[in-house]
Amino acid sequence: MVFARFVGCNVSEHFTTGKMYFAKERYRGNSVDHTHLVLHDDDGKLVEIDAGRGWFEYFEEIYAVWLGTGKGLDLQLGDVMVFDDADGDMLKIVGGGYFRRDSFEVLDWTNMLPGMVVLDKESQRWVSVLRINDEYGLNVESISNNFRNPTDFRFAVVGGNIADFPILFCKDDTGVNLTHGKCYCPIAIHGDLVVIEDDEGDEQEMLISRFYIDFLQKGE
Repeated sequence: MVFARFVGCNVSEHFTTGKMYFAKERYRGNSVDHTHLVLHDDDGKLVEIDAGRGWFEYFEEIYAVWLGTGKGLDLQLGDVMVFDDADGDMLKIVGGGYFRRDSFEVLDWTNMLPGMVVLDKESQRWVSVLRINDEYGLNVESISNNFRNPTDFRFAVVGGNIADFPILFCKDDTGVNLTHGKCYCPIAIHGDLVVIEDDEGDEQEMLISRFYIDFLQKGE
């Protein structure tokens, strides 16, 4: 199995730029043809592509977020695992066994977005993602250029999908221009502090402990 990320081109088949696809090398009789790959496009159509045309970037391993379903996994909702093979509806964890693909959501450029909020498993703080590199390393600190492995973080999962759009519900409006129970969209989150637009339209930095944090998917 080959993991292939579509990087865009003018082709008739329907692919999504930045999406990771599962491809297999083409066979001619009993021989493997390494020049072509076979995969399903977004319409479910099985198509054959020239592996050397530059339409895709190829990976030996991928990251995927656990959506909370399936058995035999000692994980918390939103944990990230690394996979190095796939077989039908199953994904193989590096150094482990096969698990159902629909128990995970593969990370790619369609669901890893600057501005999304993830839980730093070391500090146990929700942090904003500032930058993402080609290998899906995450940078979450404005004073650092270090990119960290996605497995260092836990992703928010709502309704069986990775959630990327945070909302905050005010639970403490004492001394500030907020309304108890009202939801606010954060402009930025830095550790224990959040920047929001208050009820008078002014940007204010305040403790995130004033809010309940929840998540929505784009388009909701």
